[in-house]
Amino acid sequence: TILIFYGFLTSLVIIGFLTLVIALKQRLQAINRILFSQYSQDLKSTEKLISVNTRSIVSGELASFSVIDIRKLRKVHDKLHSISLDLTSSYGLVFLAVFCWNFFSCIIVFYMLIFHSRTQNAGKSMLNALFECVFSSSFTAMLAIFCHLTLDEEKTTSIHVQKLLLYSNLSTDTQEELRKLKSQLKCLNMNFSACWFFSVNLPFLATLL
Repeated sequence: TILIFYGFLTSLVIIGFLTLVIALKQRLQAINRILFSQYSQDLKSTEKLISVNTRSIVSGELASFSVIDIRKLRKVHDKLHSISLDLTSSYGLVFLAVFCWNFFSCIIVFYMLIFHSRTQNAGKSMLNALFECVFSSSFTAMLAIFCHLTLDEEKTTSIHVQKLLLYSNLSTDTQEELRKLKSQLKCLNMNFSACWFFSVNLPFLATLL
């Protein structure tokens, strides 16, 4: 009964965390859509300028993406980074408990397979242990996958910023603000961890497997 209650409570907490992580991912996707649309627009304009007059690439400036717009994106990213830190601080112990639960559940399953597979009533006990192992492993996998996908969105943001700096024909002030955004993405990179012991991502999941 205690294990069932613990599993139910842990499930609710993890579902709440995953909801917040998905919300973070969607906000980052919104930032990426803005950057990608600007990059695509500027690249098309640059291609037209190349076909008309090479000198226009140097002198022409596209003012559709302003310093104010990029500063707003920087503020949004800063808030998202703060939220990710709060999530790590609030749910770090939950991560640690889930991974320990998963680890010991798998150990119990292997122990019962080796030493108690031929004893009486072993089938029911093994099924319970196996269900608990699969249940905890599924939550471990979901945590790692969704955290990794969210971090990938932030990496995509850095790629879009780099492409804007490389291909876009923006004003000097706008380019400087983009460089600040690039530096911010590098310094304030998101990370989800279990009480700072290890990061929750796909490489960690691969290590467990």
